[in-house]
Amino acid sequence: MERLYAVCCGIDVHKKILVACLRTKQSTEIRSFGASTQDLLDLVD
Repeated sequence: MERLYAVCCGIDVHKKILVACLRTKQSTEIRSFGASTQDLLDLVD
């Protein structure tokens, strides 16, 4: 049996950049963030 999620997020972590992909049933959003403290706080928001 497959488990299906309504919302999921994947994060690809590199040395200077993080790329987050948020998927819902209706849309997909991909955003890039830097690795500084302020950029990481933006990612959390």
